[in-house]
Amino acid sequence: MPPEGVSLTLVPAGLGARLGSQLLDLFITIAFLVAFIWAALYAFDGFSGGSFILILLAVFFIRVPYYVICEIILNGQTLSKKLLGLRTVSINGRGLTIYQIVVRNLMREIEFFAPVTYLLAFNAQSIVFGTIAAIWSLVVVIVPFRNRWNQRLGDILADTAVIETPKPTLLSDVAVQSAGKVRDTVSDAYAFTRAQLDYYGRHELQVLEQVLREGTVVDEKKAFDRSVALLRIVRQIQRKIGHDAQVKREDAERFLEAFYRAQRTYLEERGLMGDRRDNKFYREGTPENASSGG
Repeated sequence: MPPEGVSLTLVPAGLGARLGSQLLDLFITIAFLVAFIWAALYAFDGFSGGSFILILLAVFFIRVPYYVICEIILNGQTLSKKLLGLRTVSINGRGLTIYQIVVRNLMREIEFFAPVTYLLAFNAQSIVFGTIAAIWSLVVVIVPFRNRWNQRLGDILADTAVIETPKPTLLSDVAVQSAGKVRDTVSDAYAFTRAQLDYYGRHELQVLEQVLREGTVVDEKKAFDRSVALLRIVRQIQRKIGHDAQVKREDAERFLEAFYRAQRTYLEERGLMGDRRDNKFYREGTPENASSGG
């Protein structure tokens, strides 16, 4: 559940966009392979047994690491996904793990490249295996059409999905507040002064948004653990900004939501007035930490 005041809609990537992403990534990996093949032929002074083995190894050890490394470094994106505004995410709502990234990309070899390679080398003597490869390829193509998140087999096994990169938008009630004067009391329970709101910047607000976005946990033990973790965050924020309200464990999320709304409203107003705070190291009179126009 997104925090109050923020609208976040996750839209599954269309099959056309995913196909375009696959083709673009394939083009990129082929470019790497061509460069490697050229280097291998040059090193071995032409085509030989040694260069042939290196080329076969490169087909696997360049293609798979490309996808895995990109999605680790770029947080669920390859170069093509970044260009097309797509992202791989975990279905359970938590951060994408290295295990999930590796599984979904290794499965790509089994889903696509292995049967396609076999079919390209198909001959009459291997008609049984060729038929199996063709049926498997058909299954692989059908699967994304049969689930709401357009998941391929690798996504299903890894519990991931490819979505359009989400763009949080400000809901009308907060937008109206940000257009006017920032109120000292943002909720009927907790009040924050301008000095307290001036401590944090946009980066810290985004981190808090991620925490609140995890939403409600149904399991009682997990819900208790989450409330304890949220209370620790509350204590840390209160200590840093000098806020002395008594917040109980069960009210921790309510406090953080109120602080989020107040902080976002305040930063929005600062942007409308001509400067923007990117992080908590902002200080008045330091132009490198401020930008005009919001």
